[in-house]
This record gives sequence, C-alpha cells and structure tokens, in this order.
Amino acid sequence: MSLEKPVPSSVATPIKIYLFRVYNKLLVTVAGWGVTKAGSVTPSNTLLKTVVNIFSSSNCTKYNPNWTTNYGARLCQESYNGNDSCQGDSGGPQVTLYGGEQVLVGVKSKGRNKNPKFTNKCGKNNIAYYTRVGYFLNFISNETGVSPRNLTPDLNIQF
Repeated sequence: MSLEKPVPSSVATPIKIYLFRVYNKLLVTVAGWGVTKAGSVTPSNTLLKTVVNIFSSSNCTKYNPNWTTNYGARLCQESYNGNDSCQGDSGGPQVTLYGGEQVLVGVKSKGRNKNPKFTNKCGKNNIAYYTRVGYFLNFISNETGVSPRNLTPDLNIQF
C-alpha cells in the first residue's frame, strides 16, 4: 500500500524508537482499545491509557520460556496494582518520555493471570509481554529505508 501523496510533518510525525536497555521501574504508558473489564468481549469506545512500571522477575520466564531479559526482543511487565493492558490492546504502543518527547518502547503482545484459577488476563496479579521495538531497529531501518539515526531520538550515536 502507498499513500496518494506525502503526509506533511505538521499533520503526522513518526514516533522515535527508544534504543536503550529497558530496566525495572521504567515508567511507561500503555494504550489501546481493549476491553475495560477482564473477561468482557466488548472493546472500549474510547482510546484508553494507563501508566505502569516495568517490573520483571523469575515469573517472566516461568510464564513465557522464550523470555530471557528485558534487554532482548521481548519485554516483561508484571502488574501488582491493577494497572495493565488487557484483551484487545495487542498491537498497541508502550511509550516513555525521553528528552521531553514520547518514544516507542514496545508493542503489546500478550498477557495472562499468574494464578491458573483465575481467567482474567489483565489487571491485578497479571503478567504482560511486549515486543521491544529497539531490538529490531536495524530490521525496521532496512525494511523502511529510513536511517536508524532518523528513527531514534537525537543521541549523537554512530551507526
């Protein structure tokens, strides 16, 4: 698919990609059109967002053996206070503030409750996984033809 004409930067500007290691306690905002009550099938009529702290532990590997660390291709975030993404939010952004602007950290992948007796897959006592976009910076650059320098905040980094 291609656009009929270029979109002016005054209308839309691509988000920059967070390139650094993702560490515990990093504040991120997650957003989506997913359900607002665990177990519901009705998506939200409004775009919703919430702020969560990245927090990972041995539970991350326990519930997803493919996860190794938050420095790799996948991010793990455990919810202890009920703030979380939910069903229908997959594909939605996970952003953080860097240099005064929102930058893309991850994209929602999946989540689950850590207690097998509960069916709710969002909210308190849940674990969520995201794709860490920075891990795929070179792939994104190769596929889009956009220089890594133009995909990341101004860092004065040599690529």
